[in-house]
Amino acid sequence: MEENKNEKEEKIQPENESIENEAKENQKQGPLKSPNLQDNPKETKGIIKEFFNRPIDKISELTKNKGKNLITLAIIILVIWLVSIIVDNILHLASRYLFGNSGSLGYFLENVFSNIFIIFKQLLIPVLTLLILTISTYLLNTKNKKNFVTTLSTIIIAKVPVVIASVVSLLNIINSSVSKLTTPFSGFCNVISTVLLYFGTRSLFEEKDDNKFIKKFIVIMGIYYLAKFILTFFGLYI
Repeated sequence: MEENKNEKEEKIQPENESIENEAKENQKQGPLKSPNLQDNPKETKGIIKEFFNRPIDKISELTKNKGKNLITLAIIILVIWLVSIIVDNILHLASRYLFGNSGSLGYFLENVFSNIFIIFKQLLIPVLTLLILTISTYLLNTKNKKNFVTTLSTIIIAKVPVVIASVVSLLNIINSSVSKLTTPFSGFCNVISTVLLYFGTRSLFEEKDDNKFIKKFIVIMGIYYLAKFILTFFGLYI
């Protein structure tokens, strides 16, 4: 009996020592961190670079991965989009009230709430655009339904050309004649965005047959333009 006890104690001791060694090693290394684009800016730049080099393949890859890469990239794009809208409106208000002949600081302060409401409406436009496209895509995707966040992130990424056009349009503040260049460029970016939206939503549906999917895409865009028409009655032009 005593021999069996001794054998058990000898087996337990090395196990305890190995556990203690692992604990010490973990303390030295610190807590494990999950990979995140925010912790690795080089990875973010790499994904963005790949997206511009092969956008259709990359948007399909990101949609299938459904990881933090997709969500983080979508957040970055959305923030840039909203910030560009805020900056554009502030610059126009400044040129009108502070530097224009007909405006003044006092007049600006008198209309401060109406100006804030205008900026709010402008910010609401991209949000409504994304929600309409996301909800219609999410509801129509019955066979291979992805979660709402993945669908929304894919739609946002497809809007990259529109975001670029929004940033470029800030040049209009320099001179009104610059709009002769930025307006057609914006239209061109909208066309590219529609193409990316097609392939992005097709990836969400996991549909390889274009003849089948084109019908679903037409329905998605039909719902979008119907909602766009209805919103004009509320003074919102998406």
